[in-house]
Amino acid sequence: MDLSIIIVNWNTRDLLFGCLESLFRTPPAREFEVIVIDNASTDGSALLVRRKFPQVKLFLNQSNKGFASASNQGLRKMRGKLALLLNPDTKILEISIDKMIEFMEAREDVGISGCKIINPDGSLEVSAFPDPTLVHEIISGFRSIPFLRKYIERYRIRYLSQSNGAMKVGWVTGACLMIRKETIEEIGYLDEKIFLYGEDVDWCLRARKKGWKVIYLPHIRIFHFGGASMQKDLARKIYSFYFKRFYLTQKYRSGMSLLFVKCISLLELLAKVTITTLKRNMNEKEKQSRLQGYEKSFRLIFRKLD
Repeated sequence: MDLSIIIVNWNTRDLLFGCLESLFRTPPAREFEVIVIDNASTDGSALLVRRKFPQVKLFLNQSNKGFASASNQGLRKMRGKLALLLNPDTKILEISIDKMIEFMEAREDVGISGCKIINPDGSLEVSAFPDPTLVHEIISGFRSIPFLRKYIERYRIRYLSQSNGAMKVGWVTGACLMIRKETIEEIGYLDEKIFLYGEDVDWCLRARKKGWKVIYLPHIRIFHFGGASMQKDLARKIYSFYFKRFYLTQKYRSGMSLLFVKCISLLELLAKVTITTLKRNMNEKEKQSRLQGYEKSFRLIFRKLD
């Protein structure tokens, strides 16, 4: 088996169908398997997979275990020499996966690779990043403030435009991430303390510490419809972002760094609460969900992480 494609799904039935349909319409030329881990969806996702894609190996969880835990279920069952973590809200372009496999086979020093990701409107989604320094972490947090977003996106896109060929980076997003089984055996599985966001950062950091390269491949493209499942639960999305930020700072940096990040996050959250409260064109349900997420994140600042 050359490749195991692992897809974690939570209530994205129609997008999952589009992903699997694109995958099997122009399948990889190599021997591959597709493993779908469903995190207790209630929208008929499992029934869709059983009826339309019987060749898929489907595993059902009784609760939403999060991305890292569910991905690890698939990784433990994989038979391929390579694993591809793929979001259910993506669509594969012809031969993209084959090109990624060819690159990984040609570069034995590369442990993890990612590709260019295109938004539905044709714009570039930033899918590779430099080393996650404290400065970059702070920049990423202020991205959700509207008048700062466009400047931060320009900075990120400029970073990705440095090279037209394979580019060594700090980390690549888990929306489409290829990793060697050999690399997994050396660095371990995804950190299950992280429910969502940051498990890809952590994995890439651990791989690089062991001497593996992490590479971005701008000549290989897929489409991504962007965070579809988590738009249904904004409060959890916001909380997960801040938990990831504090947890990884605590894991890889000093106590003073964590204190600094929490102080910056406090200011950042105050700004977000103010903007959200004053916004008149936001529907009430979204506003309450955001404020709930900000409140939970505030509490996280003042307690020890689990």
